[in-house]
Amino acid sequence: MASRKTQYLIVGGGVAGLSLADKLSKGGREAIVLEAGSSRPVGDWRRLDWYEDDRDRLEVVSNYKYNTKLLRVKALGGSVEAWEGYVPRWNKNDFQQNSLFGVGKDWPFGFDELEPYYCEAEKYLGVAGGELNPKDEARSMPYPLPPFEWTDYEREVASRTRGMGLEWHHVPQARNSLPYGRRSSCNGIGECNMCPIQARWTPRATLVPRLLANPRVEIWSESSCCELEVDATGNPCLAVVKRSDGSVLTVEFETLVLAAGAIECARLLLLTRLNLKGREGFWNNPNIGKGYMDHPVLRVKADVDWNAGRSRQTNILASSHSFRDFDKETGSWGFVLNLNRRILPKAWLAAHFEMPAVTSNSIRLSDEQSDLFGNPIASLRIGTDYDGFSATKARIDTVLGELARSFGGSNLIRDELQLWACHPMGGCPISAREGDGVVDANLKVWGSDNLYILSNGVFATGSSVNPTLTLVSLGFRLAERLLKGNKNA
Repeated sequence: MASRKTQYLIVGGGVAGLSLADKLSKGGREAIVLEAGSSRPVGDWRRLDWYEDDRDRLEVVSNYKYNTKLLRVKALGGSVEAWEGYVPRWNKNDFQQNSLFGVGKDWPFGFDELEPYYCEAEKYLGVAGGELNPKDEARSMPYPLPPFEWTDYEREVASRTRGMGLEWHHVPQARNSLPYGRRSSCNGIGECNMCPIQARWTPRATLVPRLLANPRVEIWSESSCCELEVDATGNPCLAVVKRSDGSVLTVEFETLVLAAGAIECARLLLLTRLNLKGREGFWNNPNIGKGYMDHPVLRVKADVDWNAGRSRQTNILASSHSFRDFDKETGSWGFVLNLNRRILPKAWLAAHFEMPAVTSNSIRLSDEQSDLFGNPIASLRIGTDYDGFSATKARIDTVLGELARSFGGSNLIRDELQLWACHPMGGCPISAREGDGVVDANLKVWGSDNLYILSNGVFATGSSVNPTLTLVSLGFRLAERLLKGNKNA
């Protein structure tokens, strides 16, 4: 069995793992990045060419349909190879829900701590954005790129709904409105599921070529971390890596960072618990796998009595955060409204809403199914059995109906509740105290000296907006601490 050594072993070759490797290598550190998926381009993610059932299978227990195949992309570059690039910031309320609203959990730090890293992440990705929306916090730096201009469709809806007391604003997105980062600007040809000119930021268009040429970084595709071994002090010291060609390698490391997404990070810790059964250590933390979240979606379609036009540009250009926060009066969770362009000339409104991190929504190991290496696959429990769901759904149904009618909508069709938005979060929550979560304020696993988690899995709350910008910002914050040798990191 071949063996290797490295300073940093990063499990997961998505945006989190690759950007962390990039930052660490610039600081003179060496890293090996493991990616279970292929190095082949994802292409049009709807075709699922990257999906392999024996490798990617997921067991789901839910009272609603849940799309297991689009939930996570196992391929070099990860899920952001298949994203539309929406990158809103979180606000102060998102990090202190318990203090402000008496629900959810507080993070051990807040928006002000993360704001400089938000700026860095926006520059890194090349974010196009406009003026602040009513729920945004003040910015210390402007967006790197100007926003994508609205068409008559967005302007007409914003004008006709002004009397409802909400505001529409530009959607910040990692898509070039002007040439940026040696990549051309978006020309709106409508191939938004596989940008042919690399105007939308993806790792393969930016990070991967740079890292492949970097002597300090190795990227191993089709390589799954299947087992962790620990030393006499209980700290992880070696990873057993199995590759698609049947070969097995071991990697000794100084520091291990799990960046494989919310589900796989929790699963690897649970597999470690299974393999080390009867021993005490970080793997026995009862919070592992608890508090899984996603963004449920409700939509309404409508005919309009005015010319909405047609567009091959499918990206969302207008959004409203007027209902973003938890509402104490109704007990409903926050939601954001997105004005979708996909079915023009019909109008299509979507509301993405927050799901709290309740213990009934969880990641476990399957008792019945195994992957191609013989390890139990992840078993996901997710549903709507939590306080505030009914109130949230009722509030959204009312708002969507009123909005549609206010801009002249007729023949309304309400889509069935969609429980997923491809935003898996939670399962390894961050906490200020060891008994309340899985990682501390520096993303280090409680009870370990050299194990970190960098994924949406560390989110203690889910907010009602997309998670990627916050994840990248957390990664930049972690990289800074690791490079400085912060004893608490």
